[in-house]
Amino acid sequence: MKKILVPIDFSDYASNASKYAIALAKILPASLHFFHAIKVPANNPMSGLIVWPLEEYADIKNEADRNLALFLERFLTENSDVPITYSVEIGAVKEVVDKLCEAQNIDLIVMGLAGAGKLTQFIIGSNSKMLIEKAKTPILLIPKQSSFDHLKKIAFATDLRESDVNAVHKLISLFYPFNSDILLAHVAKPEKEDRNKAKHFLNCITNKINYDRVYYKKLNNSDIYNGLQWITENTQISIIAMIHRNHTLLAEIFEISHTKKLARFTKLPLLVLPDQDEIS
Repeated sequence: MKKILVPIDFSDYASNASKYAIALAKILPASLHFFHAIKVPANNPMSGLIVWPLEEYADIKNEADRNLALFLERFLTENSDVPITYSVEIGAVKEVVDKLCEAQNIDLIVMGLAGAGKLTQFIIGSNSKMLIEKAKTPILLIPKQSSFDHLKKIAFATDLRESDVNAVHKLISLFYPFNSDILLAHVAKPEKEDRNKAKHFLNCITNKINYDRVYYKKLNNSDIYNGLQWITENTQISIIAMIHRNHTLLAEIFEISHTKKLARFTKLPLLVLPDQDEIS
């Protein structure tokens, strides 16, 4: 049984992501762990005093416990067949995610994605950047308007790197019970067509992955974002999946990664896969 981690900030976005995670869990099957993170009062290095009184902090922790239980009450009542646990955790969201992923062997993180390029408040700013760029676990971002549709087709954006085969393998292993069509979408300029590279990539897929519902489509477009936008508007896909590759410091300063830019306009769930080595 797989395990799904769901961060909660009590927003409508988190509520929709919770519904989506439960729908996934019923079919995979998977158990779910919901959590809400609160920060520990910082020590003042000059005086050695705690900035936030512990009594007040205990009240905040108790209130968070009550709010989380109340938030999940409906989900627990309506989905008694799904193994669900929950906790209020102390620390920054990224730290809590890392701790829970390791301790509970998490397979997938499902979290809410707000409109207009804003992620829900528990991952604003540096937290969002760190979660996407440093996570070793796939993250499924669910927009508020998205609803679960049994994952009939998943589009995976690829530039035909051989290491992408490993990501396709991970994608299939995550969602195998859905028997989804996997569309390998390669966006590139027409003059950059490399049939030998495409053929080699597809041979690697065939030889290393035992799954007969994988398809390939070359999209002639000079802009990857326009190509992916075309996919979302003209194909009946349920999720768009991408790898977030590590960038150098200069690249991070001067360009926006594919996953971040795509998250600004997509109305579909966006699966962010960590970059991985080639399958052995």
